[in-house]
Amino acid sequence: MSVVEYVVRMWHGAAAGDRQALLFWMWMYASLCCGYGAWYLLRIRRWPAAAGTLRMLEQRQIGVALLRAERTYRMKADYEYEVDGRRYRGSRVTAWPLAASGALRGLLELQRLGVHADGDRVRVLHHPTRHHRAFLVRPGWFGIGFLLVLALLPPLLYFAHYGLR
Repeated sequence: MSVVEYVVRMWHGAAAGDRQALLFWMWMYASLCCGYGAWYLLRIRRWPAAAGTLRMLEQRQIGVALLRAERTYRMKADYEYEVDGRRYRGSRVTAWPLAASGALRGLLELQRLGVHADGDRVRVLHHPTRHHRAFLVRPGWFGIGFLLVLALLPPLLYFAHYGLR
């Protein structure tokens, strides 16, 4: 059976509610999303850096909650940088947007550790052609590897269990 025939069979099987076919399309979707995420992070790693001025970097509460442990926080930033004689203003810290509850706010501090700052001077990674797109933290190899494992492990497990039947 060819790959095209297999994909068509899985498409018809998913429409009929077949469990194997539904699993096939779930891992396809998850693998494509994780694979694209890893590719995007690899691209960001190659973005050029510019010197910037850090105006603010702090944890901010998002939403409303009465109990402290139920409050949700995110890292918020405000920075300015210059590329090709034009000034830009950015607010994104990392390509991994993370929200944490009051009990797990320490995880947000890990993002702060990735920011290369010297006083109010900071390194800003900006898109090579769309300079208004920027981050303060360069994606790490652990995160990229994690996404690659998530992209490759499900198809390996799927075909190890089902094969091409």
